[in-house]
Amino acid sequence: VIPQFYRSLEEFRAPLEDPTSRAYQAGLRLESAEIRYVRCPYAAHFERQGDVDAFASSYVPTTRTWSEAAFANSLDSKRSAEERAAIVGEFFDSFVEHVRSDPAGHGMDYVHAYISVRKI
Repeated sequence: VIPQFYRSLEEFRAPLEDPTSRAYQAGLRLESAEIRYVRCPYAAHFERQGDVDAFASSYVPTTRTWSEAAFANSLDSKRSAEERAAIVGEFFDSFVEHVRSDPAGHGMDYVHAYISVRKI
């Protein structure tokens, strides 16, 4: 399980617009807020350059940074740390090969909230 919560723009704005919130009472005021879609930089680079090996070997490790612990911790705790690491390593190696063999549809696009705040 990778717990995540995605806030709406209204949820980002709320503490900066509500006079009863601690942020507002601390003098923080919203200047602007917007949501923007950001194309996966690894997929975008691949689309420009066409180097499938570079794409697979750079994209998969970035997904590994946030998912490896969840995968490793999902394995039976009776397995040794070395065995769990080997299983997870094999999984990510196969993921690299999967992306390399069929790169279409792989990527991790982002949706970012850009918020400008001033202190009064």
